[in-house]
Amino acid sequence: MIDFARCFERVIAMDEIVKKLRAAYDAAPYKSESYQQSHPDRLAVVAALAGMRALDIESCRVLEIGCASGGNLIPMAEQLPRSRLLGIDLSERQIETGSTLVRELGLTGIELRCQDLMLFPADEGPFDYIIAHGVYSWVTGPVQQRLLKICRDHLAPRGVAYISYNAYPGWHCAEITRELMLFHARNDVDQTARAARGREIVKFAAVHTLDNNIYRALLGSLGSSIASGSDDFILHDHMEEVNEPKYFRQFIDEIKAQGLAYVGDTGWNSFPWIRVPEPVREMIWKMCNDSLDREQYLDFLTKRTFRGSVICRAEDAVVARAPPAHRFGALHVAGNPRSAPAGINPQGRPALKFRAEGDHEVVISDPRLLAMLRHLCGAWPSTVPIAELQRVFDNQPPPVHDLKDKSSELDRVIDAYYQLGLIELWTRPMSTIARTPGRFPRTTRYARRQASDNLIVTSLRHVQINPDDSMRQLISLLDGTRDSNAIANELVNRNQAAVKSVWPSKDPEKIQPLVESSLKRVAELSLLINEAEPP
Repeated sequence: MIDFARCFERVIAMDEIVKKLRAAYDAAPYKSESYQQSHPDRLAVVAALAGMRALDIESCRVLEIGCASGGNLIPMAEQLPRSRLLGIDLSERQIETGSTLVRELGLTGIELRCQDLMLFPADEGPFDYIIAHGVYSWVTGPVQQRLLKICRDHLAPRGVAYISYNAYPGWHCAEITRELMLFHARNDVDQTARAARGREIVKFAAVHTLDNNIYRALLGSLGSSIASGSDDFILHDHMEEVNEPKYFRQFIDEIKAQGLAYVGDTGWNSFPWIRVPEPVREMIWKMCNDSLDREQYLDFLTKRTFRGSVICRAEDAVVARAPPAHRFGALHVAGNPRSAPAGINPQGRPALKFRAEGDHEVVISDPRLLAMLRHLCGAWPSTVPIAELQRVFDNQPPPVHDLKDKSSELDRVIDAYYQLGLIELWTRPMSTIARTPGRFPRTTRYARRQASDNLIVTSLRHVQINPDDSMRQLISLLDGTRDSNAIANELVNRNQAAVKSVWPSKDPEKIQPLVESSLKRVAELSLLINEAEPP
């Protein structure tokens, strides 16, 4: 017999949680920024590497669940003008802020809607890409299941979804500081006061814990990152009422129950396998044949705290098969890694040291690889087709110890460098990004607005950039109507009226060389639109 009274109690409890969540985000809006790992092109690359044929990026349909005020979707609307983007969020305040900005920027093809995902319309239609960043761990189990059901019901054939979540075992450590902050601020209602109390107690505990070993080190490392965070980060990432981390295997079981399948992960530190010593990898391979179980073992070894998983409909999954030969062939590569001399290798060849993600270093002396990386740096910020890189690679002599140059060798190199973060992979040529400033440099409307409002600026690679004050003034002027002379004059006019000038001179002739060098830096940061592209 159905217990209607208990069902009613659950509905009331769920409604109370929704009200508290809405009130929390209305009172302290989450900083709405871009997330490079959630961009449709990044998701399409993950799918392509798993053997799925990527859907068109230029004219796709995107749904973002938990879009805040649109900081992730709005730059996509400019980058992909032929696409249709829908963002939903529980916070009416954040949606109003984002919708106002969309109207002011004159953007089309994007809608921000105040919507409870539990009430998402069944007739909304299919989406090629679904994004849920910073949602899954911060909602209750029934809402998590509803989110997955939306993915199941609304993903187009060959479409993929990106879901990020806090992961165990790493989050077992973070839960110590979370529970400490919640206890210390349990009587505070005001959100600013709650954040201050949270900061206060983690600092106190890190200094005054009686443990002199592991616990002290743990509180110190976690406490310092929390204490330096913004109020919205502390309140929503650590002190939100709901926070349900998952083991990777739990997440897999949950998506399987909804008719979904795992494709891969994306985002920083998505490829820890590349840093695992070969003997350790072999031991894990011997422990189990299941690739998903291996991922869970890896999470235990690396104390993983966060995942950004890409999933698809179960019938579209091809991840169980071996990766296709030459799987990089249809992709495009970009890279601009910084290098420093690293001496001479044992064969007498000069070596260079490259900085990869996570402060890892890669020392390279193979002339083929150095030629490939130099070619990428010379083409930056443009992308280079794999076939072009292959020609550069083949035109260099292989090291003496190599018996012959195998055609598949470049694939292995690209795979490794992609996992290390030395290079980027794209499904298309990034022709919209200007390599040089041109006569009338132009950046996106959204980037100009962000620069004017002293916010993090989003590049055409969907990367966050935090320019200094002089660079912000420069970016805000790049609307395609001014040459470097006009830009220098406008900067002088602005700084003459300012209390404190951010440029070293008020003479246009003296600052014009600085403007021209700064414009080259703006181009290097992938902020300038190719002049051949429409305004």
